[in-house]
Amino acid sequence: MLDDATLINQILDGDSLAFEQLVQRYEGSALALVLQYVNSIHDAQDIVQEAFLSAYIHLPSLADPSRFKPWFFQIAINHARMWLRSKDRRIQREEIISECSFNLPIEHQRFLESLAWNEIIEKAMNLLSSSDRTIATLYFFDDLICQEVADVLKLPIGTIKRRLHRIRKILGKEVRTMINEKGTLKYKVAIETLGGIATSIFEKGSKLPIQKTITFTTSKDKQDDLYIHLVEGDAEFASGCRDLGEYNIKGFSIAPKGTPQIAVTISVEKDGTLSLNAVEKPQEKRIIVESKNIDTPLVSVDTT
Repeated sequence: MLDDATLINQILDGDSLAFEQLVQRYEGSALALVLQYVNSIHDAQDIVQEAFLSAYIHLPSLADPSRFKPWFFQIAINHARMWLRSKDRRIQREEIISECSFNLPIEHQRFLESLAWNEIIEKAMNLLSSSDRTIATLYFFDDLICQEVADVLKLPIGTIKRRLHRIRKILGKEVRTMINEKGTLKYKVAIETLGGIATSIFEKGSKLPIQKTITFTTSKDKQDDLYIHLVEGDAEFASGCRDLGEYNIKGFSIAPKGTPQIAVTISVEKDGTLSLNAVEKPQEKRIIVESKNIDTPLVSVDTT
């Protein structure tokens, strides 16, 4: 078996196959070493492959070929540490997204995740104090982790974490402001009428929040409920649109057909939440609205 120094000299002379022998010789022990830093075998394998590639590229810089083993193991450790730093940053980004999108509907969470974070941070910078602006710059723009920011500013890591928590709150408020400024209906919101027609209540592109009151009555004597089916979409018929829920309205006066006057108020909030409320006229008696199939419907909101 050729020793490391001989193999390395062959590699430097252009024999790339000699490097495969080094890979076979140290792959197992390098994998075991990296697994001390990461828990996933798949991540460890990727890190070891990157370490071998780095070693191959920088092999001419190895002063003593007989020291390949410790030199390569240090490269593997460095790659494992870089992977952990990268993972920490991904977690930090996910924490920011989670905090900023707390209680936002799915439609807006997708919008939030699609935004360029630098754009959000830049818009919020003028809301930060000078010291917080420095921390935000180091953390978000220079990609330093909390401990590195603390080292640079010579501050306790606990102080950095507290300030970052405050900065995240400011960013969250800024994100919500962006959403509220841009929110419009992506499709028309309609009610299913005779023949399955999707009759528009709110037109596509309407700015949110929006609200409309429609007065309904009964079509039969002693009728004790009303049925309303709401949809959204561009199709002419309700069957071609997205279902927003079926609603039963109950508790109004039993009377001859056409007598009850039920005012139904349909609202869409800035976050896309759809709600129905009903009162009986003229006494303004609040009556029951039951959703048959969707607890909290969300209308599609265009935030582009």
